[in-house]
Amino acid sequence: MPKNWALPLCVEQYGVRFRITELDGCAVEDIAGLFLPCLVEDGPKFYDIPEIRFRPHENTFDILAILASLYVRHGLFPMHASGIVMQEQGILCVGPSGTGKSSFARAALAAGLKIVGDDVVLLRCKEGKIELLPWIYSIQEKTEIKQPLFLDPGLFASGVLKAVLFSKIGAASQSSFSRIHASRSLPRLSLQLLWSFNFQEALLQGDLVKQLLTFPSISVLFGKDILKQPDEFFTQLNRALLLAHP
Repeated sequence: MPKNWALPLCVEQYGVRFRITELDGCAVEDIAGLFLPCLVEDGPKFYDIPEIRFRPHENTFDILAILASLYVRHGLFPMHASGIVMQEQGILCVGPSGTGKSSFARAALAAGLKIVGDDVVLLRCKEGKIELLPWIYSIQEKTEIKQPLFLDPGLFASGVLKAVLFSKIGAASQSSFSRIHASRSLPRLSLQLLWSFNFQEALLQGDLVKQLLTFPSISVLFGKDILKQPDEFFTQLNRALLLAHP
């Protein structure tokens, strides 16, 4: 990756275009090394797209709000979730802050798996399937797995959704898994989709949630094994998935 990138950077990811005009807390080389976006150093000027000041500590909400609206217009839905790829299939882990989503991603890396993201994942409906895709803000700045600011792009992957996990934190030594009904999944999924700004976007998000409800939903009470014994944790998870979706 060239080291002579300069601001502003024209960024294109999955057909969504925007410019980064200011960076704070990271180097231009880190942005240039991001996974998946195509950075166009001398490309055309896109006057119809937002200019983004990339300041993780100060303007996180503004960045996410602008990007979320842009992506939804292109059929890409940012969700407050983590995602991993296991056996070439995507596992989405949904839950409020502090319920183990980032630990789930850390455990996946420790077990030699690839991740889609640890805090925000993009969902795209395509040919009757739902794809899990990384996006430019897939790793939250504070997470322990994030050293340096952006991880090696080779750690990331996309995958076709197989199941949805709903995360909880427990004190037991072993994690536990239980199948939950779609009616209990509905409000949890809706709450974790990032901002809709108009009625049309809200309808599109509603259609996505309906499709998500057709996938197996599993409640996971994360135990201490998720980080201490990640290989065993994912063995148990795979068994739970086979029971939920033989």
